[in-house]
Amino acid sequence: MPRRLTHEWVGMMSSTGSPFGRGVGKGQFEHAKQELDRLALKSQRMVREALEVAERAEQRAEMERARANEAEAKLRAERATQQRFAQEITAKQQELTQMFQELQAPPDIEALRAELAAAIKERDTALQLLSEAEQQRDAALRARDAARARTIVRSQEGQPDGPVGVRALLTASTIHGILEQAEQVCTLLRMTCDPDEAAALEHHVSAHPWRARLADALATIQAYAGAKQAAVALHGVAGPSLMNLQAYCRDATSGALLAVGDVALSESQHVSNNKRLLAERTFRVPKEVDPARRVVMAAHIRIGSGKPPAPRMHFFDDTDKSGMVVIGYLGAHLRNASTN
Repeated sequence: MPRRLTHEWVGMMSSTGSPFGRGVGKGQFEHAKQELDRLALKSQRMVREALEVAERAEQRAEMERARANEAEAKLRAERATQQRFAQEITAKQQELTQMFQELQAPPDIEALRAELAAAIKERDTALQLLSEAEQQRDAALRARDAARARTIVRSQEGQPDGPVGVRALLTASTIHGILEQAEQVCTLLRMTCDPDEAAALEHHVSAHPWRARLADALATIQAYAGAKQAAVALHGVAGPSLMNLQAYCRDATSGALLAVGDVALSESQHVSNNKRLLAERTFRVPKEVDPARRVVMAAHIRIGSGKPPAPRMHFFDDTDKSGMVVIGYLGAHLRNASTN
């Protein structure tokens, strides 16, 4: 308030006792004061209302901004979807265009003829394989029936069975004689070994124990092949103890005359990876065992000790197919890593 008005206000109050001049009474002063208070309260209320209106306006503005952001995000997503859809349509158009161009191209008659010829050839090959499979099945059925018949006849006639029974019939005094007896007695063995290689062992100082070990080996192999054939004929499958000759010798109930350590089903890695040494272990077999009439015989039996000539008997186990075991070699130890 200016200094001059202040002095006048004070003067009026000092002379009249009222801010409204000399003619204003005390009641009027009170009334004016109340009116001022009312106006002050009204002003405060209006200020509060104005602040509330401003706050609500700010809230609405914030909501509008949020809705605007959401709408903008949806718009961006819609644009991305439209762009992706346009790309997919373009790719599909290109694919359809290429397919249409390929359909319009004339077919390659020669290529179709070649494909037809190849299909016919595959069909003929499949028919041939089917025929061979049927022949093998029929042969297996005949072998099964024959095995059953031999098993029945053997049991009825009391023929020697098992390694010990067969061994009793291999009594020749020479290696050659034992091999001849085995050809008569051991019906499931085929002898393709060179007699000259075997004859070289006859005059050795250890020939007598070698003959005994040879007879044990041949009797055990015959018993093994017969037991496997009988098991397949009677039960349709051979058990684990007839999986191979080594498993048969491991079975304590088999009566095998060979120790497990006397039977080796494979050669050393050095021999197996050496073509020349494998060729020395390739021997003759009957045609029904292999059409080529020659197979690698890695499996072998120790006839003598490791001291030279350390005789060995190599064989090929074909009991799972033809039912036979082929004796392809009997003689001195073939060359290996230590003798090569």
